[in-house]
Amino acid sequence: VSQFTGLPSRIDSIVARALEADPARRTASVEELHTQSMRLWKDHAAGALRTRKTRRVLGIAAGIALLAAFAAGGAWWQHERMKPRPVIFTAPSQATREKPWENSLGMKFVPVPGTKVLFSIYEARRRDVDPCLQETMEKLDIPWLDNDTTKRIENRRRSVMNFRTDDGSWTNVSYEEPGWPVTPDHPAFCISSADALLFCRWLTWREQREGRLARHQHYRLPTTQEWLAACGGADAAPRPGNVAGPEAKEGAWPADLPVFDTPDPFPRSAPVGSFPVETHGLYDLSGNVAEWVNDDPAMHWGSDSSARWKISLRGPGFHDGTPASLSYSYDRRMPGTKRLPVSGFRVVLAWQADSPAEPSARTSP
Repeated sequence: VSQFTGLPSRIDSIVARALEADPARRTASVEELHTQSMRLWKDHAAGALRTRKTRRVLGIAAGIALLAAFAAGGAWWQHERMKPRPVIFTAPSQATREKPWENSLGMKFVPVPGTKVLFSIYEARRRDVDPCLQETMEKLDIPWLDNDTTKRIENRRRSVMNFRTDDGSWTNVSYEEPGWPVTPDHPAFCISSADALLFCRWLTWREQREGRLARHQHYRLPTTQEWLAACGGADAAPRPGNVAGPEAKEGAWPADLPVFDTPDPFPRSAPVGSFPVETHGLYDLSGNVAEWVNDDPAMHWGSDSSARWKISLRGPGFHDGTPASLSYSYDRRMPGTKRLPVSGFRVVLAWQADSPAEPSARTSP
């Protein structure tokens, strides 16, 4: 019976006893059979109910657990999505002329055959140098500065250069108010080599801290040999660049300074990259501002001033009108504190492990 009804197997023994041939062993009465059958049915019904309840409770618990798992998974995913990801910077070693390496200021660098450094394709622009000058003025006590800073910085910011005009009057020309339109893409000028070394040190400190540069990698000025390699050699033929043509006589111009016969569109400095690209994908090696070179790569801002005679200006500038200035071998030796309206700089990145070591950021002057 249990197989046909789905009742517990006890029903089989109740039915078997009720059908016993021996009256002594048979169920005594219909009432007794009814009692046994009803007890079995109640037990069976109660057990099925408990099973249904248990299954319902287990189902609800499983649903809650599943929802909790989804909630926890969603929270983890959101946390992982919002968690700052480590920035993977492009390695300088991957730079090519077609795909320059770019630093945090947007300066672009390319390799130059015959050197172990990357050259900035442009002379340092005002947009590159201004953050350094601004931070220097606002925070004089920061790790990349030497101890004796205040006078150096104040002298730098208050430096004023002078042009003498034909009528004998003086026109003040400073970095902030040069006397002609200057955009963020104009080269930084009236820059001493000390200023340029300070900029290299500041930018190195900044990019090593953010993980863009390795500890042995640093910015510096090119050496004479590196700069000449970038030009194509000391005997390379001059190329078109921003030098003093007839247009230079517009406005204040010293009468005793010569000019070339061939004009160009810029009476004074020009935005970087205004002239055709030159050797190795670089710009403005043949004019605009003269560029500081440093034959002691370990020299840094704060070094002894006598050592700065290893520094010189290379290349013609927008106020140069003598044939000698067009030669890449033309060399201006001067103190590291000297600032001229035509003095600017171009940085290189020493990225290889065997590059000269960067001086400690806490070296005293």
